[in-house]
Amino acid sequence: MRVIYVPCNERAWAQYYNSQALQHGGGFYAALPYQRGAGLGSLFRGIFRAILPVAKSVGKTVGRQALQTGSEIASDVLSGKSLKDAAEERGKAGASVLLKKAARKLSRQKGRGLGIRSTKKQNTRPAPKSIKRNKKKTKDQLGFYYQ
Repeated sequence: MRVIYVPCNERAWAQYYNSQALQHGGGFYAALPYQRGAGLGSLFRGIFRAILPVAKSVGKTVGRQALQTGSEIASDVLSGKSLKDAAEERGKAGASVLLKKAARKLSRQKGRGLGIRSTKKQNTRPAPKSIKRNKKKTKDQLGFYYQ
């Protein structure tokens, strides 16, 4: 709730403004030395929030494929292939796997996000009725009833 200060005379007004001037180090009212506001961060915040979940899933997929490709390259090098040949061959294979995964994910989209979610069948049986026991209501010392 905002309280409006209404002094009774001019001397009170002068005292009020002088006290503000002394607090801010000058003979006048001065605002903060810098402006605080939303800035460009508020513009990019919404975009970042929308992109972050997609980037996380893409990062996980790429990371898993990179680990798999790296292990395949290491096994090829240990079996006697040169590092350059193994990296070139397995790198192309890993990239094609990633592209196939991306194409599969895009083809599953039907305009409702990342694919149609399966709907679970709802239970059509009625819930069992709870057994009601006739409990006698008792009164405590303060006069409240409880079971």
